[in-house]
Amino acid sequence: MQILRILSLFFFIFLSINISASQAQEAGFNRESLGKIKNPKLNEISGMIFNQDGSGIWCHNDSGDQSRFFLINTQGDLIAEYYLEGANFIDVEDIARMNWKGENYLCIADIGDNLAKRELTSLYFVKEPASDITKRDEKFVFAAEDIFKITLKYSDGPRDAEAIFIDPKTFELVLITKRELNVRAYAVPLMDTNTQTFKKSHILKDFIELPLAFVTAADISRDGSGILVKNLLEVHYFPRKDKEHVLKALQRPSIKQSYFPEPQGEAIAFSLDGSRFYTTSERPLGLEAYIYQYKLIK
Repeated sequence: MQILRILSLFFFIFLSINISASQAQEAGFNRESLGKIKNPKLNEISGMIFNQDGSGIWCHNDSGDQSRFFLINTQGDLIAEYYLEGANFIDVEDIARMNWKGENYLCIADIGDNLAKRELTSLYFVKEPASDITKRDEKFVFAAEDIFKITLKYSDGPRDAEAIFIDPKTFELVLITKRELNVRAYAVPLMDTNTQTFKKSHILKDFIELPLAFVTAADISRDGSGILVKNLLEVHYFPRKDKEHVLKALQRPSIKQSYFPEPQGEAIAFSLDGSRFYTTSERPLGLEAYIYQYKLIK
């Protein structure tokens, strides 16, 4: 019965996307297209986040790609590729940022598990590179000693997930699963409070349920005051009160955003000032993908 309900939901999602695709202009969505993803290397973008000054976007492909991520500009042009020496990406699904002791780090989340068979999933942390969006098609390599890897394990067996963010106030990792009819949001502190160092492994056990399914992306504003959660059809904004735990914020009613579904939209990012958000899509069956900008509704 659970499988039939999930299959039915899948059918509904893709039917709804096809119907809404023909009604995009008439619906009057608050959407602006900034540019088309043109480079064939960027064929399955499933995670995105802005760089430090907002001039470019860090992104990555879904499963099957090399152990790399990219910098693109807001028009979709490829600026640079960054390879991780010794890493073995399996199914990277999201990217996040953490500021630690005045340094920015990117977290590349290898957490996808479509068949729920992976005993361990992984997070790769690298120092955020300086970025120059006037360049084109550059290539860089992170040496193995400059990469910090963290492993994750679910306490009750493997699950698929495509969405993470890191709370800038508490350094907690928040991971949201995908395939349940009510997805789970886990929160784990990345640091050992006794030693003030980062743990190399974590057990995911403390969670809440959200009344959402097929969550494909999430992000938190730079000041931690709001959270975006996206599934295939909708984008939800969760405002957060001062000093409120992030899971408590996710338990309150969300503000549904104006959003037009993409062919396989699996990426979302806040603007630096938190007033807008951006999405893009994979390119299933050769369909075009664009970078879209929306004004945040609070």
